[in-house]
Amino acid sequence: MLALEIIFWISLGLIVWTHVGYPLFMGLLARLRPRPIAKAQVEPSVVLIVAAHDEEDVIGRRLENLLALDYPAEKLEIVVASDASDDRTDEIVEISIVDEDGINAEKLAKLKRGALLANMARGPLVVTDDLAAALEGGRLAGAVMDVTEPEPLPPDSRLWELPNVI
Repeated sequence: MLALEIIFWISLGLIVWTHVGYPLFMGLLARLRPRPIAKAQVEPSVVLIVAAHDEEDVIGRRLENLLALDYPAEKLEIVVASDASDDRTDEIVEISIVDEDGINAEKLAKLKRGALLANMARGPLVVTDDLAAALEGGRLAGAVMDVTEPEPLPPDSRLWELPNVI
């Protein structure tokens, strides 16, 4: 019986220590040995992922809203994951993100240094000469090209000579 009483009082003491004693002890310790917290202005890199399936009615407004955010463009990445939409969702996303200039030197310069570019789109999306210059200058780490403009890629294209192009 004595053993059960000892176990009971130890268990009760541990519960009281956990819920009352330890917080009081830490509060007292914090007052006796304060450690200042270093504070700094932080703007982390942010990736916004928009999952879309048949969002034709709202995806354009959603992308306009995201592109208008008051956040540094070089720290913001917007990824649209469209799940084989049956409507015009994919088309609206392409029109919203890529204008008539396509992905040119200006847009490539905004990518994070060392980024990889994968072009699986159909049609003239990436400006080939600007892509080659970004790869040669080390701006991009590499490119995966399913489609080029012109198609097929001419034999004298600079892209054939670059080791970081598939």
